Amino acid sequence: MEIASATTGSKNYLIHAISHCASKPNVQVAVIFIPAGTSTDYIKDSIESFAKLETKNPRQWHKFDEILFVIEENNKIKAYRP
Repeated sequence: MEIASATTGSKNYLIHAISHCASKPNVQVAVIFIPAGTSTDYIKDSIESFAKLETKNPRQWHKFDEILFVIEENNKIKAYRP
């Protein structure tokens, strides 16, 4: 498992956080902490963009068993599994 955070909920920051996890050896689960209010559309778009790296730039791509997005909202932790 590798943990990363996205300082904003933008697509580029989400991709960067996923790529950070992919850069570590033998990681099966990526846990990404994201800011409250991050659009689920941005999450889906970032996963799709990251998946395209498999053919565009395989050295930056990694197949995870799971990518988990964690959001703190109203003092509660919510998990989003795409």
